[in-house]
Amino acid sequence: MGYSWGSDTTQQWTGDKGGFDYGEAEQEYDASKAYVKNPKTATGPKLNNDMSQAYEKSKVVMDAGLTAPEMELLSHLGKDDILITNGRYDSAEKVLDAVGTLYTMVNRSIDLNPNQIVLVNCPGNEFRFNYKGRSNVEALRSFVEDGGFLVTTDWALQSVIMRGFEGYIKRGSRDTSNDLVEVDLVAEGSPYTKGLGGGSLRPVWWLESSSYPIKITRESEVDILLSSSEMGRKYNDAPIAVKFPVGQGRVVHVTSHFFLQQLHTKYEAQAQKTGLDFATKFLGMAQDQAEAIGELDNMAFGALESAYTSVRFMHNIFLQKLRAREGIDQRLLDARAMPLIGAATARTVNQLPDGRKKSQRLLKG
Repeated sequence: MGYSWGSDTTQQWTGDKGGFDYGEAEQEYDASKAYVKNPKTATGPKLNNDMSQAYEKSKVVMDAGLTAPEMELLSHLGKDDILITNGRYDSAEKVLDAVGTLYTMVNRSIDLNPNQIVLVNCPGNEFRFNYKGRSNVEALRSFVEDGGFLVTTDWALQSVIMRGFEGYIKRGSRDTSNDLVEVDLVAEGSPYTKGLGGGSLRPVWWLESSSYPIKITRESEVDILLSSSEMGRKYNDAPIAVKFPVGQGRVVHVTSHFFLQQLHTKYEAQAQKTGLDFATKFLGMAQDQAEAIGELDNMAFGALESAYTSVRFMHNIFLQKLRAREGIDQRLLDARAMPLIGAATARTVNQLPDGRKKSQRLLKG
């Protein structure tokens, strides 16, 4: 099976009196995880929940955790390397606008190149692609087979993936409500989830009403990158984000959306915490480094958490495509630019939530 998980880490948090045990701190935090009365609008007192600013700040936080070779790779991205389709329900381009990553919106018929990354916004039916004499979904299939990267969100599961990449994943049996679920497992050893805490970060993932859960139908070839046991309990299928190889390329699909227009807070504990708490206690940034970014202490924890998760995950995908395109060995990028971020080794869980043994295969490509 294509599962490989990381559980919570023994990462040390940095406090005024030096390092202290992550487990103890987390236990205290978990104890105050009462649900807020209105999770859609709740924020901490006088905290800034402007998502546009949160995306901008998340770029600075992300850059602090990237190695110099990774920063160099990302600098190679040009506007023709990332193509984004129009979407009525998702706007991934707004995330890239906020962080200054170049891209091209697909507003007309366009010829694909397998060196590119195509990002299909939900609902996934507003594009005109051409490749090797094929069009639209058939063009996307051939594009990926020849090495292209395809990233899709939410309803594109049915409109793109199930039509052009049949047999890997499909729409689950129960659509979601407007909900928030805690992502409590991330893929261990995967470059796609690097910088997401190695299992210590538990982001809250917003599900819009009628989001499509992901049901895996070809377990030997599909890797789960982000998962939620809460999602599984409520909607029968736990995966939040998955990827699978098709020919020389890759397909990544995500439940719900990359772009959040407003803050969604799940727990009272988060509503009382700041972006500075998120950067230092959940990502492990040094206090002085996080403070130097500015205004994180006035930003809502949930705003920076949601923005950073989307920004880092998207750029991990871009990095993986760039490595493949330029033939760079992943080991050359493993030196840490900021040792505390992702430095702790995750304790691998022995079983998945449903009792199945995890795979020993790491998620390399």
